[in-house]
Formats: sequence, C-alpha cells, structure tokens
Amino acid sequence: MAWDFETEPNFQEKLDWMSSFIREEIEPLDLVFENLQYMPLDDERRAIIDPLKDQVRGQGLWACHLGPELGG
Repeated sequence: MAWDFETEPNFQEKLDWMSSFIREEIEPLDLVFENLQYMPLDDERRAIIDPLKDQVRGQGLWACHLGPELGG
C-alpha cells in the first residue's frame, strides 16, 4: 500500500493564501507594534487588525478549530 502525500489543490490554495497573508500582512505588524502582541487593542491597532480579521473570515478560516456553533 502506497502513501499519497499530495495536497488537494483547493487546500493548497488555502495554504498558499495563508502563507502570503502571514508574511505580508501579519509579520510586519510585529515590527510596527513591537512588544504589544499580548496587550489589549487600542483604537489605532483595532483599526488595522479588524479588517485583517475580516479577510480571514472571508476565506472561511476564522476560528477554524471551533465548530460552527462556537463561531468557527
């Protein structure tokens, strides 16, 4: 029995989107808001982060570890 390690094309598209989103949108925030990752959001950071959350939701990836009844 052979093992198939191919990734389904639709899932690979999601992986590619996640990789570029993290690299291009999320990681730069660590440089702009250094050492604030665990601090409550202020209005300035919320204005930047909320649209990013919406993009993740639009991809169907927001809280994907949770069931639909919990907002996943």
